[in-house]
Amino acid sequence: MGQLTTIPLSVIVTRQQTQSNNAKKNFWKLAHEIVSEQGWTALWTGLRPSLVLVVNPAITYGFFEKMKSILLARQRSLNALEVFIIGAIAKAIATVITYPYIMVKVKMQAAESRELEKMPSDAIGILRFMAKKDGVISWYKV
Repeated sequence: MGQLTTIPLSVIVTRQQTQSNNAKKNFWKLAHEIVSEQGWTALWTGLRPSLVLVVNPAITYGFFEKMKSILLARQRSLNALEVFIIGAIAKAIATVITYPYIMVKVKMQAAESRELEKMPSDAIGILRFMAKKDGVISWYKV
């Protein structure tokens, strides 16, 4: 439910952030423009990738627990620094795994209607298109 309510905000804010400085529009004007050019459903662009991204915390937790159990098998307890480090490593692993979907979501949300016509409409299609064009490494380019 949270994704359904926050995705429209994310779409508008992402478009604001990717506008050129001389073409900046305020939140409401941009929302109106998106709806009038692309329809109401455009406010939920990137919803599917966002729903996939909810696995990020689960991946983080899984890696954290696995690393914690490995360390606890070797010692009696973990200090705060060790817990912080394995938490940071687990989050980094989860982010590397899910980053292609983060990038696709932002690409979908930032694209204007004329750009959307040139790329596939689904996340997997965009990832395939990018891999075919520039290789899998393009999923991690900024």
